[in-house]
Amino acid sequence: MDKWIAQRKLSRFQDHKPRARDPNELLNAAQASRFLGYKSSKQITTYVREHPGYFPEPDVIEELGTPERPYRRQLWRVQTLLDWMMTRPGRGKHSDAKRSAVLPPDVPVEGDPDELLGASQAAVLLGFKSINTFSSSLAQGSLPLLNTVDAYGEKGGYRRWTRRRVLEQAAQRKVR
Repeated sequence: MDKWIAQRKLSRFQDHKPRARDPNELLNAAQASRFLGYKSSKQITTYVREHPGYFPEPDVIEELGTPERPYRRQLWRVQTLLDWMMTRPGRGKHSDAKRSAVLPPDVPVEGDPDELLGASQAAVLLGFKSINTFSSSLAQGSLPLLNTVDAYGEKGGYRRWTRRRVLEQAAQRKVR
């Protein structure tokens, strides 16, 4: 077994050394993906969209486009990417099954009913064990009161719901 392990090829990320760049240089998602050594230039976009909290928040968000067709460009500093690379959890999807269960520890039920809550906060109040199970239930239509979004966050267009609607949805879930 030791002989086999010694001959085994290393993961491409274990021996990936990004090109030297200015630590304050800003990279968009596609550039960041290439810098980090991913095969797909869309990997960072996927992380940000489908795995909130896994990848660092962008350092700069540029508002672009026209009023009729606005869009945002997210940019990360090279140093932010290097710091994340050094602390990146796991070797992939199946290496740490509990990683997706990272949710805020406590989200108070009491509070301003019109306060906007993000997906991870809503997941806690609804009793989900992970953001992924919350997102899956939402996509399957199991949370009808949250099908429409009350607002989008300033950074990156994240969905927000009022505490009132989340708690109404939680009450409906308990009745079932």
